[in-house]
Amino acid sequence: MKKLFIAFEWLHMGGTEKFILDAISLLPKDEYQVDLFLIHEEGPYLQYLPSDVRLVCPFKMGRVEFDRRYAEIAANYSTRACLKRKKYGRAIFRYIANKFNRDRLKRFGSLLSDVDTELKYDIVIGASMTQLFSTAVASAIDADRKYLWVHMPFADKRSKNFVYFNAKYFAKYVDKFDGIVCVSNGIKQMVRSAMPNYKGFVTTMYNYFDVAAIKTKAQEQIAETLDGDIKIVSVGRVESQKGFDIAIEAAKILQKNGNKFVWYIIGDGKYRAELTKRAEKLGLNDCFVFLGRHNNPYPYMRMCDIYCQPSRYEAFCTTIIEALVLEKPIVATDFTGIDEQIIDGQNGLIVNKTPKGIAFGLEKMFNAEFRSKLASNADCQSAYKRGVALDKGYLDQLNNLCE
Repeated sequence: MKKLFIAFEWLHMGGTEKFILDAISLLPKDEYQVDLFLIHEEGPYLQYLPSDVRLVCPFKMGRVEFDRRYAEIAANYSTRACLKRKKYGRAIFRYIANKFNRDRLKRFGSLLSDVDTELKYDIVIGASMTQLFSTAVASAIDADRKYLWVHMPFADKRSKNFVYFNAKYFAKYVDKFDGIVCVSNGIKQMVRSAMPNYKGFVTTMYNYFDVAAIKTKAQEQIAETLDGDIKIVSVGRVESQKGFDIAIEAAKILQKNGNKFVWYIIGDGKYRAELTKRAEKLGLNDCFVFLGRHNNPYPYMRMCDIYCQPSRYEAFCTTIIEALVLEKPIVATDFTGIDEQIIDGQNGLIVNKTPKGIAFGLEKMFNAEFRSKLASNADCQSAYKRGVALDKGYLDQLNNLCE
C-alpha cells in the first residue's frame, strides 16, 4: 500500500479544496493510505472527508490568533522598503510580522508534532504552491516523490488581478519537489517564466469533474425560487478575487439601460456586508441579491438564464466547467485559463474585467436566441472535454505521477 501525504491550509469551499476531495475519493482505498495535513481544522468541506483519511491539524481549535496575512507576510513585504518610503508604522508592523513568520518556520517540529516524521511516504503533494506554510510543510516531509499543485495565477508584484508570489523566497522549498502540476496551460507558462531555474518537470493536469454528480445534484429541490425576467447567477466566495464589486457596477449599468433582470450571488465571505450596502446604495436591492453560501449551488445554476463569472483572477475556473456541464450560456472575464474553457462567441463570451465590459456581454446574452445558440455549444472546447475526463482517465494521470 502506498502512503500519500497531502498538505493544505483548510477545507473551505473552493477549487483547491475540491481538487483535494476529488483526488482522495478517486484513489483506490486498498492501494493508498492518505494523511491530510491542514494548518487549520476548519471549513465546510471537512464533512465530506472520507473516514479512512488520517487528518493531521496542528491547530485543533481553528485559525490561530494571527490572521493568515500576518503568517505569510515574511514572503510578501519588505521592512526596508517601508522605511525608504517613510512608512514607519507599517515598517514596525512588518518587522514584527516577519519575525513572527520566521519563528514559525523554524518550528516545523511543533507544526509536525502529530505527524510521524520518521515515516517515509511514497508521495507528498503540496496542494497549493503559492501558499507558504503548506508548501513549506510538504517540502519538509520525507518521501520518494514530491509534487506541487498550482491553482492560482501569480505575480511578483502586488495586484488585485494576481496572487502575490515571491519566487526567490519560495525557491528554497519549491526546489525540493520533483514536479509542479498546473491546472491550466496559462498557469504552466507562469511557472516556467517565474522559475526558469527549476530543475523538476512542469506539466498541466486539468482538474477532475464528476459530470454525473453535478447533473444529479442540480436536480435537487430547494425552497427558494429565482425570480426575474432574466436570471443571472454567479457562484464564489465574496472576496476581492471573485470581482463581485465589479459586478455591482455592471448591474447598475444594466439597470440604467432599462434591462429587467435579477442577479443572484451564491456564496459568502468577508465583503458580503460591505457589498450588500453598496448594492443598496446604488438602488439595486431588487436586482442584485446575495443568497449566501450553499453547499450545493447546482440547483441555482440550473435555474438561471445566464451564468456570469466576473473574477479578477482564476487558474482553471471550476464553476465555468460546472455551468458548461449544465449547458448554461456564460459570460466570463478574461482571467487566466478562460481561453482553455471557452471559445469566445461559441460556448460563451469573454469580456474585459470592467463594469462596462461585463454589462456589454450580459446585454448581448439578454437575446434569447443568442443564449440558446451558446448553450447548445457547451461541449465544443477541447479543454472542457479533457477537464471532465472519466474517473479512469483522471486516475490514470494520478497513477502516472505516483508510479
